[in-house]
Amino acid sequence: MRAYVDLIIDAVGAAATRSAASRLAKPGGLIVHIGLLPGHDGFDIRRITLQEITVRGSYCYTVADFRDVVGALAQHGFGTLEWVQRMPLSRGPQAFKTLDRGDLPAAKIILEP
Repeated sequence: MRAYVDLIIDAVGAAATRSAASRLAKPGGLIVHIGLLPGHDGFDIRRITLQEITVRGSYCYTVADFRDVVGALAQHGFGTLEWVQRMPLSRGPQAFKTLDRGDLPAAKIILEP
């Protein structure tokens, strides 16, 4: 016999976890989706509809959080942040490989022609 659950919190958001949530939610249950992986694969929309399962998204940041961060950035509250690195466009393929490996100290690259 399968055990069904009243509340499922999917903090991953992958197709496999969405599928498991759809399969394991009790009729009338709640799935809270907080994972930010792209796509919508895995949800069993037919079961969700027929069993009246609620799917709710939740995001952990508030407008006040963003306001506080922007204020701290404006006042240099985080020190010097090397967020952007500039590279010539000709080094584009190398730049993406470096980003993919996580070897770049900056979070963003601007490729200049």
